Amino acid sequence: MAATVLQLVGLFLGIVGWCLESSSTNSAVWKKASHGDAVVTASSRFEGLWLSCASNSLGSIQCQKFKTILGLP
Repeated sequence: MAATVLQLVGLFLGIVGWCLESSSTNSAVWKKASHGDAVVTASSRFEGLWLSCASNSLGSIQCQKFKTILGLP
């Protein structure tokens, strides 16, 4: 009986951990920098775990994937 309860608790914690890990690593926006004080154009930059994106005031968004996993140098 105790082994079954421990197995169910372990399965539950594993599923919850997988959901939390999946939701945190799939987020595209981790760090955002904005340069809206410029006179002519405004630009912003989004950096995530997998890619880096930059946008300007015209709506153009350009993304670049990191060459190494997690953007490490």
